[in-house]
Amino acid sequence: MKQVLLAMLMLVSINVFAQYDLDVSIDRETGDVIYKGQCTFADLNSEQAFGWLRTGVGHYKPDEQVVRYLTDNLPDYKMVVLMGTWCEDSQEMLPQIYKILRLTNFPMQNYTMYGLDMEKKGYKDEHTKY
Repeated sequence: MKQVLLAMLMLVSINVFAQYDLDVSIDRETGDVIYKGQCTFADLNSEQAFGWLRTGVGHYKPDEQVVRYLTDNLPDYKMVVLMGTWCEDSQEMLPQIYKILRLTNFPMQNYTMYGLDMEKKGYKDEHTKY
């Protein structure tokens, strides 16, 4: 029953994410959920398998002076992030980035995030463009 429910959720997720050119798959060897293509933090937050994001945001305590500086200066920039939902480095860094962006009221229209597969390739050419 759990497998049927998971399969149904994956199909719904794929349809919901189609607007972003996002491919959602599960690695056969590790069982990791892999996002490949453009995605948002809302997409990551909606995936139960990505508890590392919620946990990491809760545990991360950024320096207040740095947050004040970034609040004044970060909105002048656009960010493009390439990450792997399967990657330990991404699982450590993304919650920190997300928390900083929220604390600084960063304009999220200036933030673009792409998931890469285990071969570090994107849905389109993100891996070569950036």
